[in-house]
Amino acid sequence: MKKYTLLFAALIALSSSLFAEETLLDLLGTNRVDASGQPVVDQKITAVYFSAHWCGPCKVFTPKLVDVYNQAKKEGLDFEVIFVSSDQSEEKMQDYMEEAEMPWLALPYDSDASDQVKKFKSETLDVNFIPLLVILNAKGEVVAKNGRGDIDALGLQALQKWGAQKPTPIAKSVKNAPKKEAPPQPPPAPEKKEMTMSELNTRLVELDGKVIETKITRASSFEQINAEKYRAYCYYYTGSSGSGSGESVLIPKEGKEFFEEMSKKGFGGSSETVYLLVHSKKPIRVNAGDYSWSYQLEAIGERYRKSTGKYSW
Repeated sequence: MKKYTLLFAALIALSSSLFAEETLLDLLGTNRVDASGQPVVDQKITAVYFSAHWCGPCKVFTPKLVDVYNQAKKEGLDFEVIFVSSDQSEEKMQDYMEEAEMPWLALPYDSDASDQVKKFKSETLDVNFIPLLVILNAKGEVVAKNGRGDIDALGLQALQKWGAQKPTPIAKSVKNAPKKEAPPQPPPAPEKKEMTMSELNTRLVELDGKVIETKITRASSFEQINAEKYRAYCYYYTGSSGSGSGESVLIPKEGKEFFEEMSKKGFGGSSETVYLLVHSKKPIRVNAGDYSWSYQLEAIGERYRKSTGKYSW
């Protein structure tokens, strides 16, 4: 059997002061069932539909109400229905719900709540016939006892008459909204150990986006690029004599202290291992010939930790 869903969430107050202490919500309770008889907890009620399978006018009106209800859901209108059966058995009630494809829920058959609501219909609303569609606003006030007549005459526009609106979405606090962080990406593995500048210059295309491991004997000429980056001119160790060539390297602020220590060393001092990320660009073509390569070296760490896959200063 088909199962139907319904969301109910509003307090319903009596329109008559005679029952001021016992509201219609009290009479309806919170126990609901679907067409298979399974209990479902609802959250909101805006219309109560009194009907039965044996009732000829009911079987004519129910498809109209189903159609309007489905249209209202497509429009996003805050309109709900609960079925109160006057059928001769629970099986007949469930057959009626399934055959009519009722998309709403119902009070359990022959329950205390159903009996009390029917009593409310006859004594408080002074109505003894079916089908009956009673419409209540968000405050629980009866805005239409003849909802059936409104549906017959106006169709979906009846909901506008009753004041049905699209529910207002609850704005999420931007301040408290969880921040989406990009998943951590492991750095590229070092290309090879102790690569010299001459090797680097001959392999720029191959090394683009990769990390090389080299040694520095001295750093100088610090220049602040922005709040996060500095540029330093570094001398690379290429042999036992301590001679080498120099290149500009972008340095993150976290590693500036390390490079400042390097600036105090001379060519005869000890060298330090660093890891540099290579950013290279394609050569500029001039007269069908390669003009030059443009590249940049960025210091990303002093040591590469295989255990964590990270570089640290």
